[in-house]
Amino acid sequence: MMTEKKYIYLYFAILFFAIFIPFFISYGGIVADTLSYIKIADSIPDVKSNLFPLGYPLIIRFFHSFIHDYYFSARIVSILTILLIGVFSYFKKFYFKETIILLCTKIFVFCIYNLISEGLFLGIFYFLIFYFHEFFSKNKKGWSFILPTSLLFLGLFLTRYSGIFIYAAILIFFLINYRKPTFKNYKKDFFFVIILSGFFIASYMLYNFLNFGGIMGENERFSVDKSSIGLDIIRNFLGVMNLANPILGIKPAHFTPITIIIEFFLFFINLIFIYLIYHLFKKNKKWKSDFTITFLLISSATYLVLVIISKFFQGIEELNTRMLSESSFPLFLSAIILYFQSDYNKKIIFYLAVFSLLFNAAYLIKIPQNFLKRKAEVENQLVNLKDKKYYFDNIKKVEKSRKEYKIPIINKTFYYEHGNQQKPFIDGNIIISRKPEINLLLKDTVKNKKSVIFSSDIK
Repeated sequence: MMTEKKYIYLYFAILFFAIFIPFFISYGGIVADTLSYIKIADSIPDVKSNLFPLGYPLIIRFFHSFIHDYYFSARIVSILTILLIGVFSYFKKFYFKETIILLCTKIFVFCIYNLISEGLFLGIFYFLIFYFHEFFSKNKKGWSFILPTSLLFLGLFLTRYSGIFIYAAILIFFLINYRKPTFKNYKKDFFFVIILSGFFIASYMLYNFLNFGGIMGENERFSVDKSSIGLDIIRNFLGVMNLANPILGIKPAHFTPITIIIEFFLFFINLIFIYLIYHLFKKNKKWKSDFTITFLLISSATYLVLVIISKFFQGIEELNTRMLSESSFPLFLSAIILYFQSDYNKKIIFYLAVFSLLFNAAYLIKIPQNFLKRKAEVENQLVNLKDKKYYFDNIKKVEKSRKEYKIPIINKTFYYEHGNQQKPFIDGNIIISRKPEINLLLKDTVKNKKSVIFSSDIK
């Protein structure tokens, strides 16, 4: 019997990791989209782009007004997300043990340690699920359910445009259950949520259209690259198959014979998890009458289908752990809830969660580095680099570091260049996150070289 105290200890470990582990990741959790969020935040109120919605940039701008550092502002958002979910779950007695297991999965480790809007999105989604659970448990009804739930839907859409996929899920859920006698007492309030949420979302779409000419940033995205469609289909298929794997989500930047072997090895592990989840739901059929679990499953399936469709029509990132996290999240939570309702050994899932937390933290770190030290070194040099408008990486590829890997048994060695561990990449992200007015150059096309910070200038 796993006592609640052990889950509390595990939660403290989760929180401790969320606070400190990112500082030992070479790039500190700053990715390309982080810089886009920061640039939008810095431009408020004179925003020029609707590539991303304003929710996440507004929040990091709020914290920036106190600490004057966008990196730490975004880090605070990630930490608060984990803090609020855990504390809320404990005091509200809302699936506390299940929530702690969920926070150990790869999606939370990836989305919280990296400075991306998905972490905040999952947090808002969690509270949305709480309100639906309370509604179906008859603990909330009327405007105490309708208004906060509708505002949470707006929060999802303001954080990521894909929040509209969750809105589509409640429409499907409503249509599926509309004629069921057991759903009769929920119809009216549920319908009002659909109407009010739709009004909030449509209002923000109208704001985007009137100010930017597009409703969800579609006019600012790259067109779909069809030159490598065969390879893209393979990678996206492997990504979708990884959706049900709560622990492993390895994403190689390039396809090589070795990485293909790794991907297909992971593919078979994914099949095992797909079978285990399928078997779990097949054995415990009570979930079919549980509106909360069916809502979670419909949300997962709807999100997956719609994001696949979006991938074919927009130049968005491939379907990896990050892009599918909003689909994995309700699937994992529903499976974990069902697992705890069964007579399975709870020690198994607890220790799997511990392994997932440790493995994914180590996977993101790879080679421990002191990011805060490097951040301070780079920022100290910015004092001598005034009136700069651009950053350009002029270090040749051959000069960049590669990591050596040895494969046991077959005694093979291969080298892999981790893009996010390269000094010019890290330095550029630090510079732009500190001074968002500086723009990244992909090619050295600026005639006035005095306005450019070259990566070789940073020591």
